Amino acid sequence: MINWKTFDSMRIFSMMLFLGASLIFVSCGSDDEASSADCTIFVTLDGDVEINGDELQLSIAQSIVSAGGGGFGDMYLFQIGGVSNDCNELLSVNFTLMVPTGMSPTGTYDIRSFFDADDDDATGSFGRQSLDPVSQSSVDMNSGSVSITENGANNFTIDLNAGTATGEDVSLNITHQF
Repeated sequence: MINWKTFDSMRIFSMMLFLGASLIFVSCGSDDEASSADCTIFVTLDGDVEINGDELQLSIAQSIVSAGGGGFGDMYLFQIGGVSNDCNELLSVNFTLMVPTGMSPTGTYDIRSFFDADDDDATGSFGRQSLDPVSQSSVDMNSGSVSITENGANNFTIDLNAGTATGEDVSLNITHQF
């Protein structure tokens, strides 16, 4: 005996699955020629960021502050990324620094590898994601400096020049409301 209630549920589920797969297939069909004006592959935000001398569309702008306590200072984590004009590559710079509890992060910090960093140093990494060919890499920054100016509530100017563990130079310049 056929349970028609189960049969109807399965039929509806199958139709929804087919519809979803069809939409994905159709939406991927015209991704070959993305331009900076209609970059839909990576999410972009209002604003630009300069990474390694190239003006990129801002895609990641995150500032996370963890309050200190018990002898630890406040920790600032910045994640900043930009998308190339052809929408094929995402470059990102991530760094963390610790400041005395309740103090502004305004200042200049030496960039060190994680295990060599002290309280007044920054640690971080440089990442690169490409769509064609598909690749992804992340490498630690282990030298250089980062200057931060707090322009107001969650608005920062950041100027970073670093060297990575693989010998690559990384630069970042941005003023943004996080």
